[in-house]
Amino acid sequence: VEVEADTQLYINDKLTSNSASVRQFVSSNLTPGKTYRFNVRADSMGSDGKRYSQNRTLEVRAGDRIIVKFLPRDRYKNVVASNQVR
Repeated sequence: VEVEADTQLYINDKLTSNSASVRQFVSSNLTPGKTYRFNVRADSMGSDGKRYSQNRTLEVRAGDRIIVKFLPRDRYKNVVASNQVR
């Protein structure tokens, strides 16, 4: 997952602990042939002082490698802007 370094990243509504701009995650024990769904959300503060969120739903199978890139917060399009993250 590629994000700005200070972005809060959630997977299935659980905050991840890494704060780097490139973050790698491994899902072990996935059953071959079965599709799994992961919801990924990136929350960060814009230069306007508002919190911004971007959401992605990923469908993953055993052995898949997926790259997810979230836009820099001041270039978000079609995202939620609010003074407080939901």
